[in-house]
Amino acid sequence: MPKIPTFETKTKPTAEVASLKTSFQVPVESAGSMFGTAAKVVTGLDEYYVREQALKDKTESTKAYLELTNDLDTIEQGSIKNIDPSQAENTFQNQFKMLAKQKIDSMQNKAAARLLEDKLSLDLITRSSKVVKGSRDQLVSEFNNTWNTEHQIDLSQYQLAKDEDEKLRLKNKILANVASKNFYNNDGQVKLQEELKKTNANLLFLDSGQLINLENGTELIKNLDDSLKNQTLLTDEDFGKGIFDVYNQKISNLTVKGNPDSDYDRALELAKQLETFERSNGYKIKTGELSTKINSLREKIEVERIQHENLIRQLGDNKLFFEYSDAQIKALTEDIASTSLISQPTLEDRQSSLEIRTEYDQMIRDYLKFNKDATLEQRKDFSRDLIYTLKTIYEDRASEKVQPTLIEKNRFDIETQYQNTLNDMKLYRENALDSEKITQYKNLAKLRGYTITTTTKDSKGKQIKKVEGDINSFINNYLPALAEQVRLTTKQK
Repeated sequence: MPKIPTFETKTKPTAEVASLKTSFQVPVESAGSMFGTAAKVVTGLDEYYVREQALKDKTESTKAYLELTNDLDTIEQGSIKNIDPSQAENTFQNQFKMLAKQKIDSMQNKAAARLLEDKLSLDLITRSSKVVKGSRDQLVSEFNNTWNTEHQIDLSQYQLAKDEDEKLRLKNKILANVASKNFYNNDGQVKLQEELKKTNANLLFLDSGQLINLENGTELIKNLDDSLKNQTLLTDEDFGKGIFDVYNQKISNLTVKGNPDSDYDRALELAKQLETFERSNGYKIKTGELSTKINSLREKIEVERIQHENLIRQLGDNKLFFEYSDAQIKALTEDIASTSLISQPTLEDRQSSLEIRTEYDQMIRDYLKFNKDATLEQRKDFSRDLIYTLKTIYEDRASEKVQPTLIEKNRFDIETQYQNTLNDMKLYRENALDSEKITQYKNLAKLRGYTITTTTKDSKGKQIKKVEGDINSFINNYLPALAEQVRLTTKQK
């Protein structure tokens, strides 16, 4: 093997470039067409084999690089997340060199390994630059996110502060943080002044949100605006938008539909204040686009006020109805569970009590679902009728279980019930049946699953759907069943 000539330099390098060091040397003879063989006078056949070897070396090195790319991308992205640029770069380069060395040392083709080493040396420089830049961007982003969070907390504390000394301390802290952000981001004095004026304007509107609660709030807001003019430089339009937002937020807090603490009277007062609000220079808030918004805001308050009052009344009625309803069903179920038509209450009586309670609750839910506009008295009437119907059903069930000695009584009761039902239906067809009786038959039909949906209109012309018992369908099945019971009891006699 020929010896490679060497020489010594007498000057120092001006810069050091990131590179990879490996534990092998490539023989010149096998290095490819750029070395050794390429320096000789070659024949056509020699040149073909040289090109073939170079192509093989290039292909293997490229393939090895591609196999390594995913791992390199992973450590690059991981290092970028580090908000310390120097540490991120060092960590990335150490991991990069370790992966590169492992890959290079594992290759059998040393010429291809040398090509890969050269490619990775350049790749290390490029990727290191990306890591440093990405880490710096991450640091700035993290700083801004942290700053924004702290800024919002300070503004919230300022808004809630009652003591003037505390507010002054928080204001100074907020303004100092604005200056600090400007310094670290190197944004310059022009942007600093803009940010300070913007912050002072925000503080003005936060103070305004508290001042409108006072009797002379509008005058106090005007005075505060005058005292800060040189510090905010708010245009009339920006001042108007800010004051509108302050009033709108306060009104929203006062007008929560269904909340007993809502104060729609005060909300209307604030809306009227907003309509006549003028800045010290004579600029009227109710101008241009804001005029339309203020009109819409007042209309919204008036409409929602009616809805709120109806909702409050409905909530009160619901409370009264459920108290009444619970008392009704409780009295019935306790009576069934503690007494019996025949003897002392049995386990079956207690089970019947639970079944009746379940049926009652379901019927009440269905009624309220399909009769949302029913008055308190209408709900109570339905509850009373339902209690009467369920009690009748329970008594009928209990009567069916009497001893054989009562068969004659049963026959008499069934025949009487059959004849009464026939008479009632005759009157019903003639529109002469008592309304209370009709209600009882409808409830009994609904309880047995025979229902019909009717549609009516209220005073405003709105259609109201109501589900009630279908008497005709019920009677068509009920009368034949009664007739069969009469036949059976007559046969037993």
